[in-house]
Amino acid sequence: MRILDRYIVREVFRHALLGLAVFTFVFFVPQLVRLMELFVRHAGSGSQILKLFLCILPGVLVFTLPIATLIGVLLGLGRMSADSEIIALTALGIGRRRILLPVGVLALASTLLTLAMTVWLSPLALRILRSIEADLITSQISFQVQPRVFDERFPKMVLYINDVLAGGTQWHGVFLAEGGGEGGSRLTLAESASVFAEPREGKLELHLKGGTTHEFARDDADHYSVTAFGQSDWPIEVNGLSVAEPRQLSNPERSVRQLLSDNGPGWREARVEFHRRFAFPVACLVFALVAVPLGAQPRRGGRAAGSLIAVVVIASYYLMLVMGAGLARQGKVLPSEGIWIADSVLATLGFALLPRMEQFRGESRWLRPFGYIKKWIRLQRRRKAQARARTAAARVTNGDRQEIVAPSGGSFPRLMDLYILRRFSYYFALLMAIFVFLYETFTLFELFDDIARHKVPFLTVINYFRYLTPYLLYNFLPLGALVAVLVTLGVMSKNNEIVAIKAGGTSLHRLAVPLFLAGAALAVTMFVLDYTYLPYANQRQDALHNQIKGRPPQTYTRPQRWIFGENYKIYNYDLFDPLQNLFG
Repeated sequence: MRILDRYIVREVFRHALLGLAVFTFVFFVPQLVRLMELFVRHAGSGSQILKLFLCILPGVLVFTLPIATLIGVLLGLGRMSADSEIIALTALGIGRRRILLPVGVLALASTLLTLAMTVWLSPLALRILRSIEADLITSQISFQVQPRVFDERFPKMVLYINDVLAGGTQWHGVFLAEGGGEGGSRLTLAESASVFAEPREGKLELHLKGGTTHEFARDDADHYSVTAFGQSDWPIEVNGLSVAEPRQLSNPERSVRQLLSDNGPGWREARVEFHRRFAFPVACLVFALVAVPLGAQPRRGGRAAGSLIAVVVIASYYLMLVMGAGLARQGKVLPSEGIWIADSVLATLGFALLPRMEQFRGESRWLRPFGYIKKWIRLQRRRKAQARARTAAARVTNGDRQEIVAPSGGSFPRLMDLYILRRFSYYFALLMAIFVFLYETFTLFELFDDIARHKVPFLTVINYFRYLTPYLLYNFLPLGALVAVLVTLGVMSKNNEIVAIKAGGTSLHRLAVPLFLAGAALAVTMFVLDYTYLPYANQRQDALHNQIKGRPPQTYTRPQRWIFGENYKIYNYDLFDPLQNLFG
């Protein structure tokens, strides 16, 4: 490999590695929250938690490796173009298409690595992950009982727990309701309970402390007995919670041969998953094909322009992929057509852009109309600026000088502050939009199997992502603010704007004031969101997520037969009509 090839490979690989680290972190943070919850609630060993950590990574890398390839090519070639290195290569007689060779080697390596992930490592890691989670849950069945939820999965019994300690074997505020038959019922309340699980026998042994048992019969309203006890042992059957039966593998866990040989009712879902495993690796080559002509063109902005183009390409690709997968699952197109449409469109775009690599700005005939539009926009802006200047001059002539007097150096906000805030807001909004969009796309692909299996309505899925968005924004706000500040200052430094500001007598501390105020505003926003809308949104998205997974919704808006009211009151009802506000 020539020195030039090694230099291009090193430049592209450096930016690709940075993009891989950032986007893998973005995808992995919510997964890490779930992993830590599993670790806290289930007393697993350190080796099990490490295996869980490693098993999550392949599924994330399947999405982030193509993105990193696109980021690396666009930013690496964009940096070389901004520093006129590509123009120097052209002056030396080296064609720009020569860049395709080292970039193609990197893209091919990324394709092979992604293919190994999708075909072999990711399904294997997902099977191991589900197996370890099942072992942790089976080792202590009591962990499947959630606090502050009416659990009706027990035979002829309803269980409600107010709180569960981290160890999982101590419950506080225990409520047990038994259907006694012939209109009778028995309620047992206890301050606390020690739980001993016997998964092989399918039982939970509860050692209740400090409680009372209430017995009541509807046929005999005068009969009501209360029995107090200091300690009492209660065996509870948990056959409904047992996970000893063989678990059916989902499509993401199945091998390529199993997906291809599936001819049952779910064959369409299996074919969609089959083609998706090959479409993602090919996306690395397609992204590189599109990125090379875009990154090699001289433009202002360097990395900032490359980042913006990368965001547009990534969002377009995954949007087409999601739409194609949805059409394929609905039977409107073949699975191969639905999944491969995104790769086909971007590949066509890449081949159409290749002839532009050897052309300088303005030489392409089919882009001339866009050049005319750009010139017209610039002309309109220039005319507006001249009109504002003439208006200001007229005000000065009329003696109204006070309106255009520049603010003093210590005032706020100055024109510089508004400029920095506008740039920061732009990059921050762009980063948050791409982070949320990519993670929701990643989540949608994870839920496709459950959506098809439980026949979840499309509106339910839309509502789930609508309530999931505030939670993602809350988690990504600090990271988005950090990256937006770095990009804002980096672009200003690249354009020598910071040097000009310092030459004008403004210190770097004064330059950072609008950024600090923007960070404080975001912190206040997170605080207000945490105490107002976020709990409600989390409750709704948890309920909808359980519905997609085929579990009870566990929500107060559509309660089952039991509901927890104010002042620690528990209600059991036979009829509930929310339209007429009627309980029976």
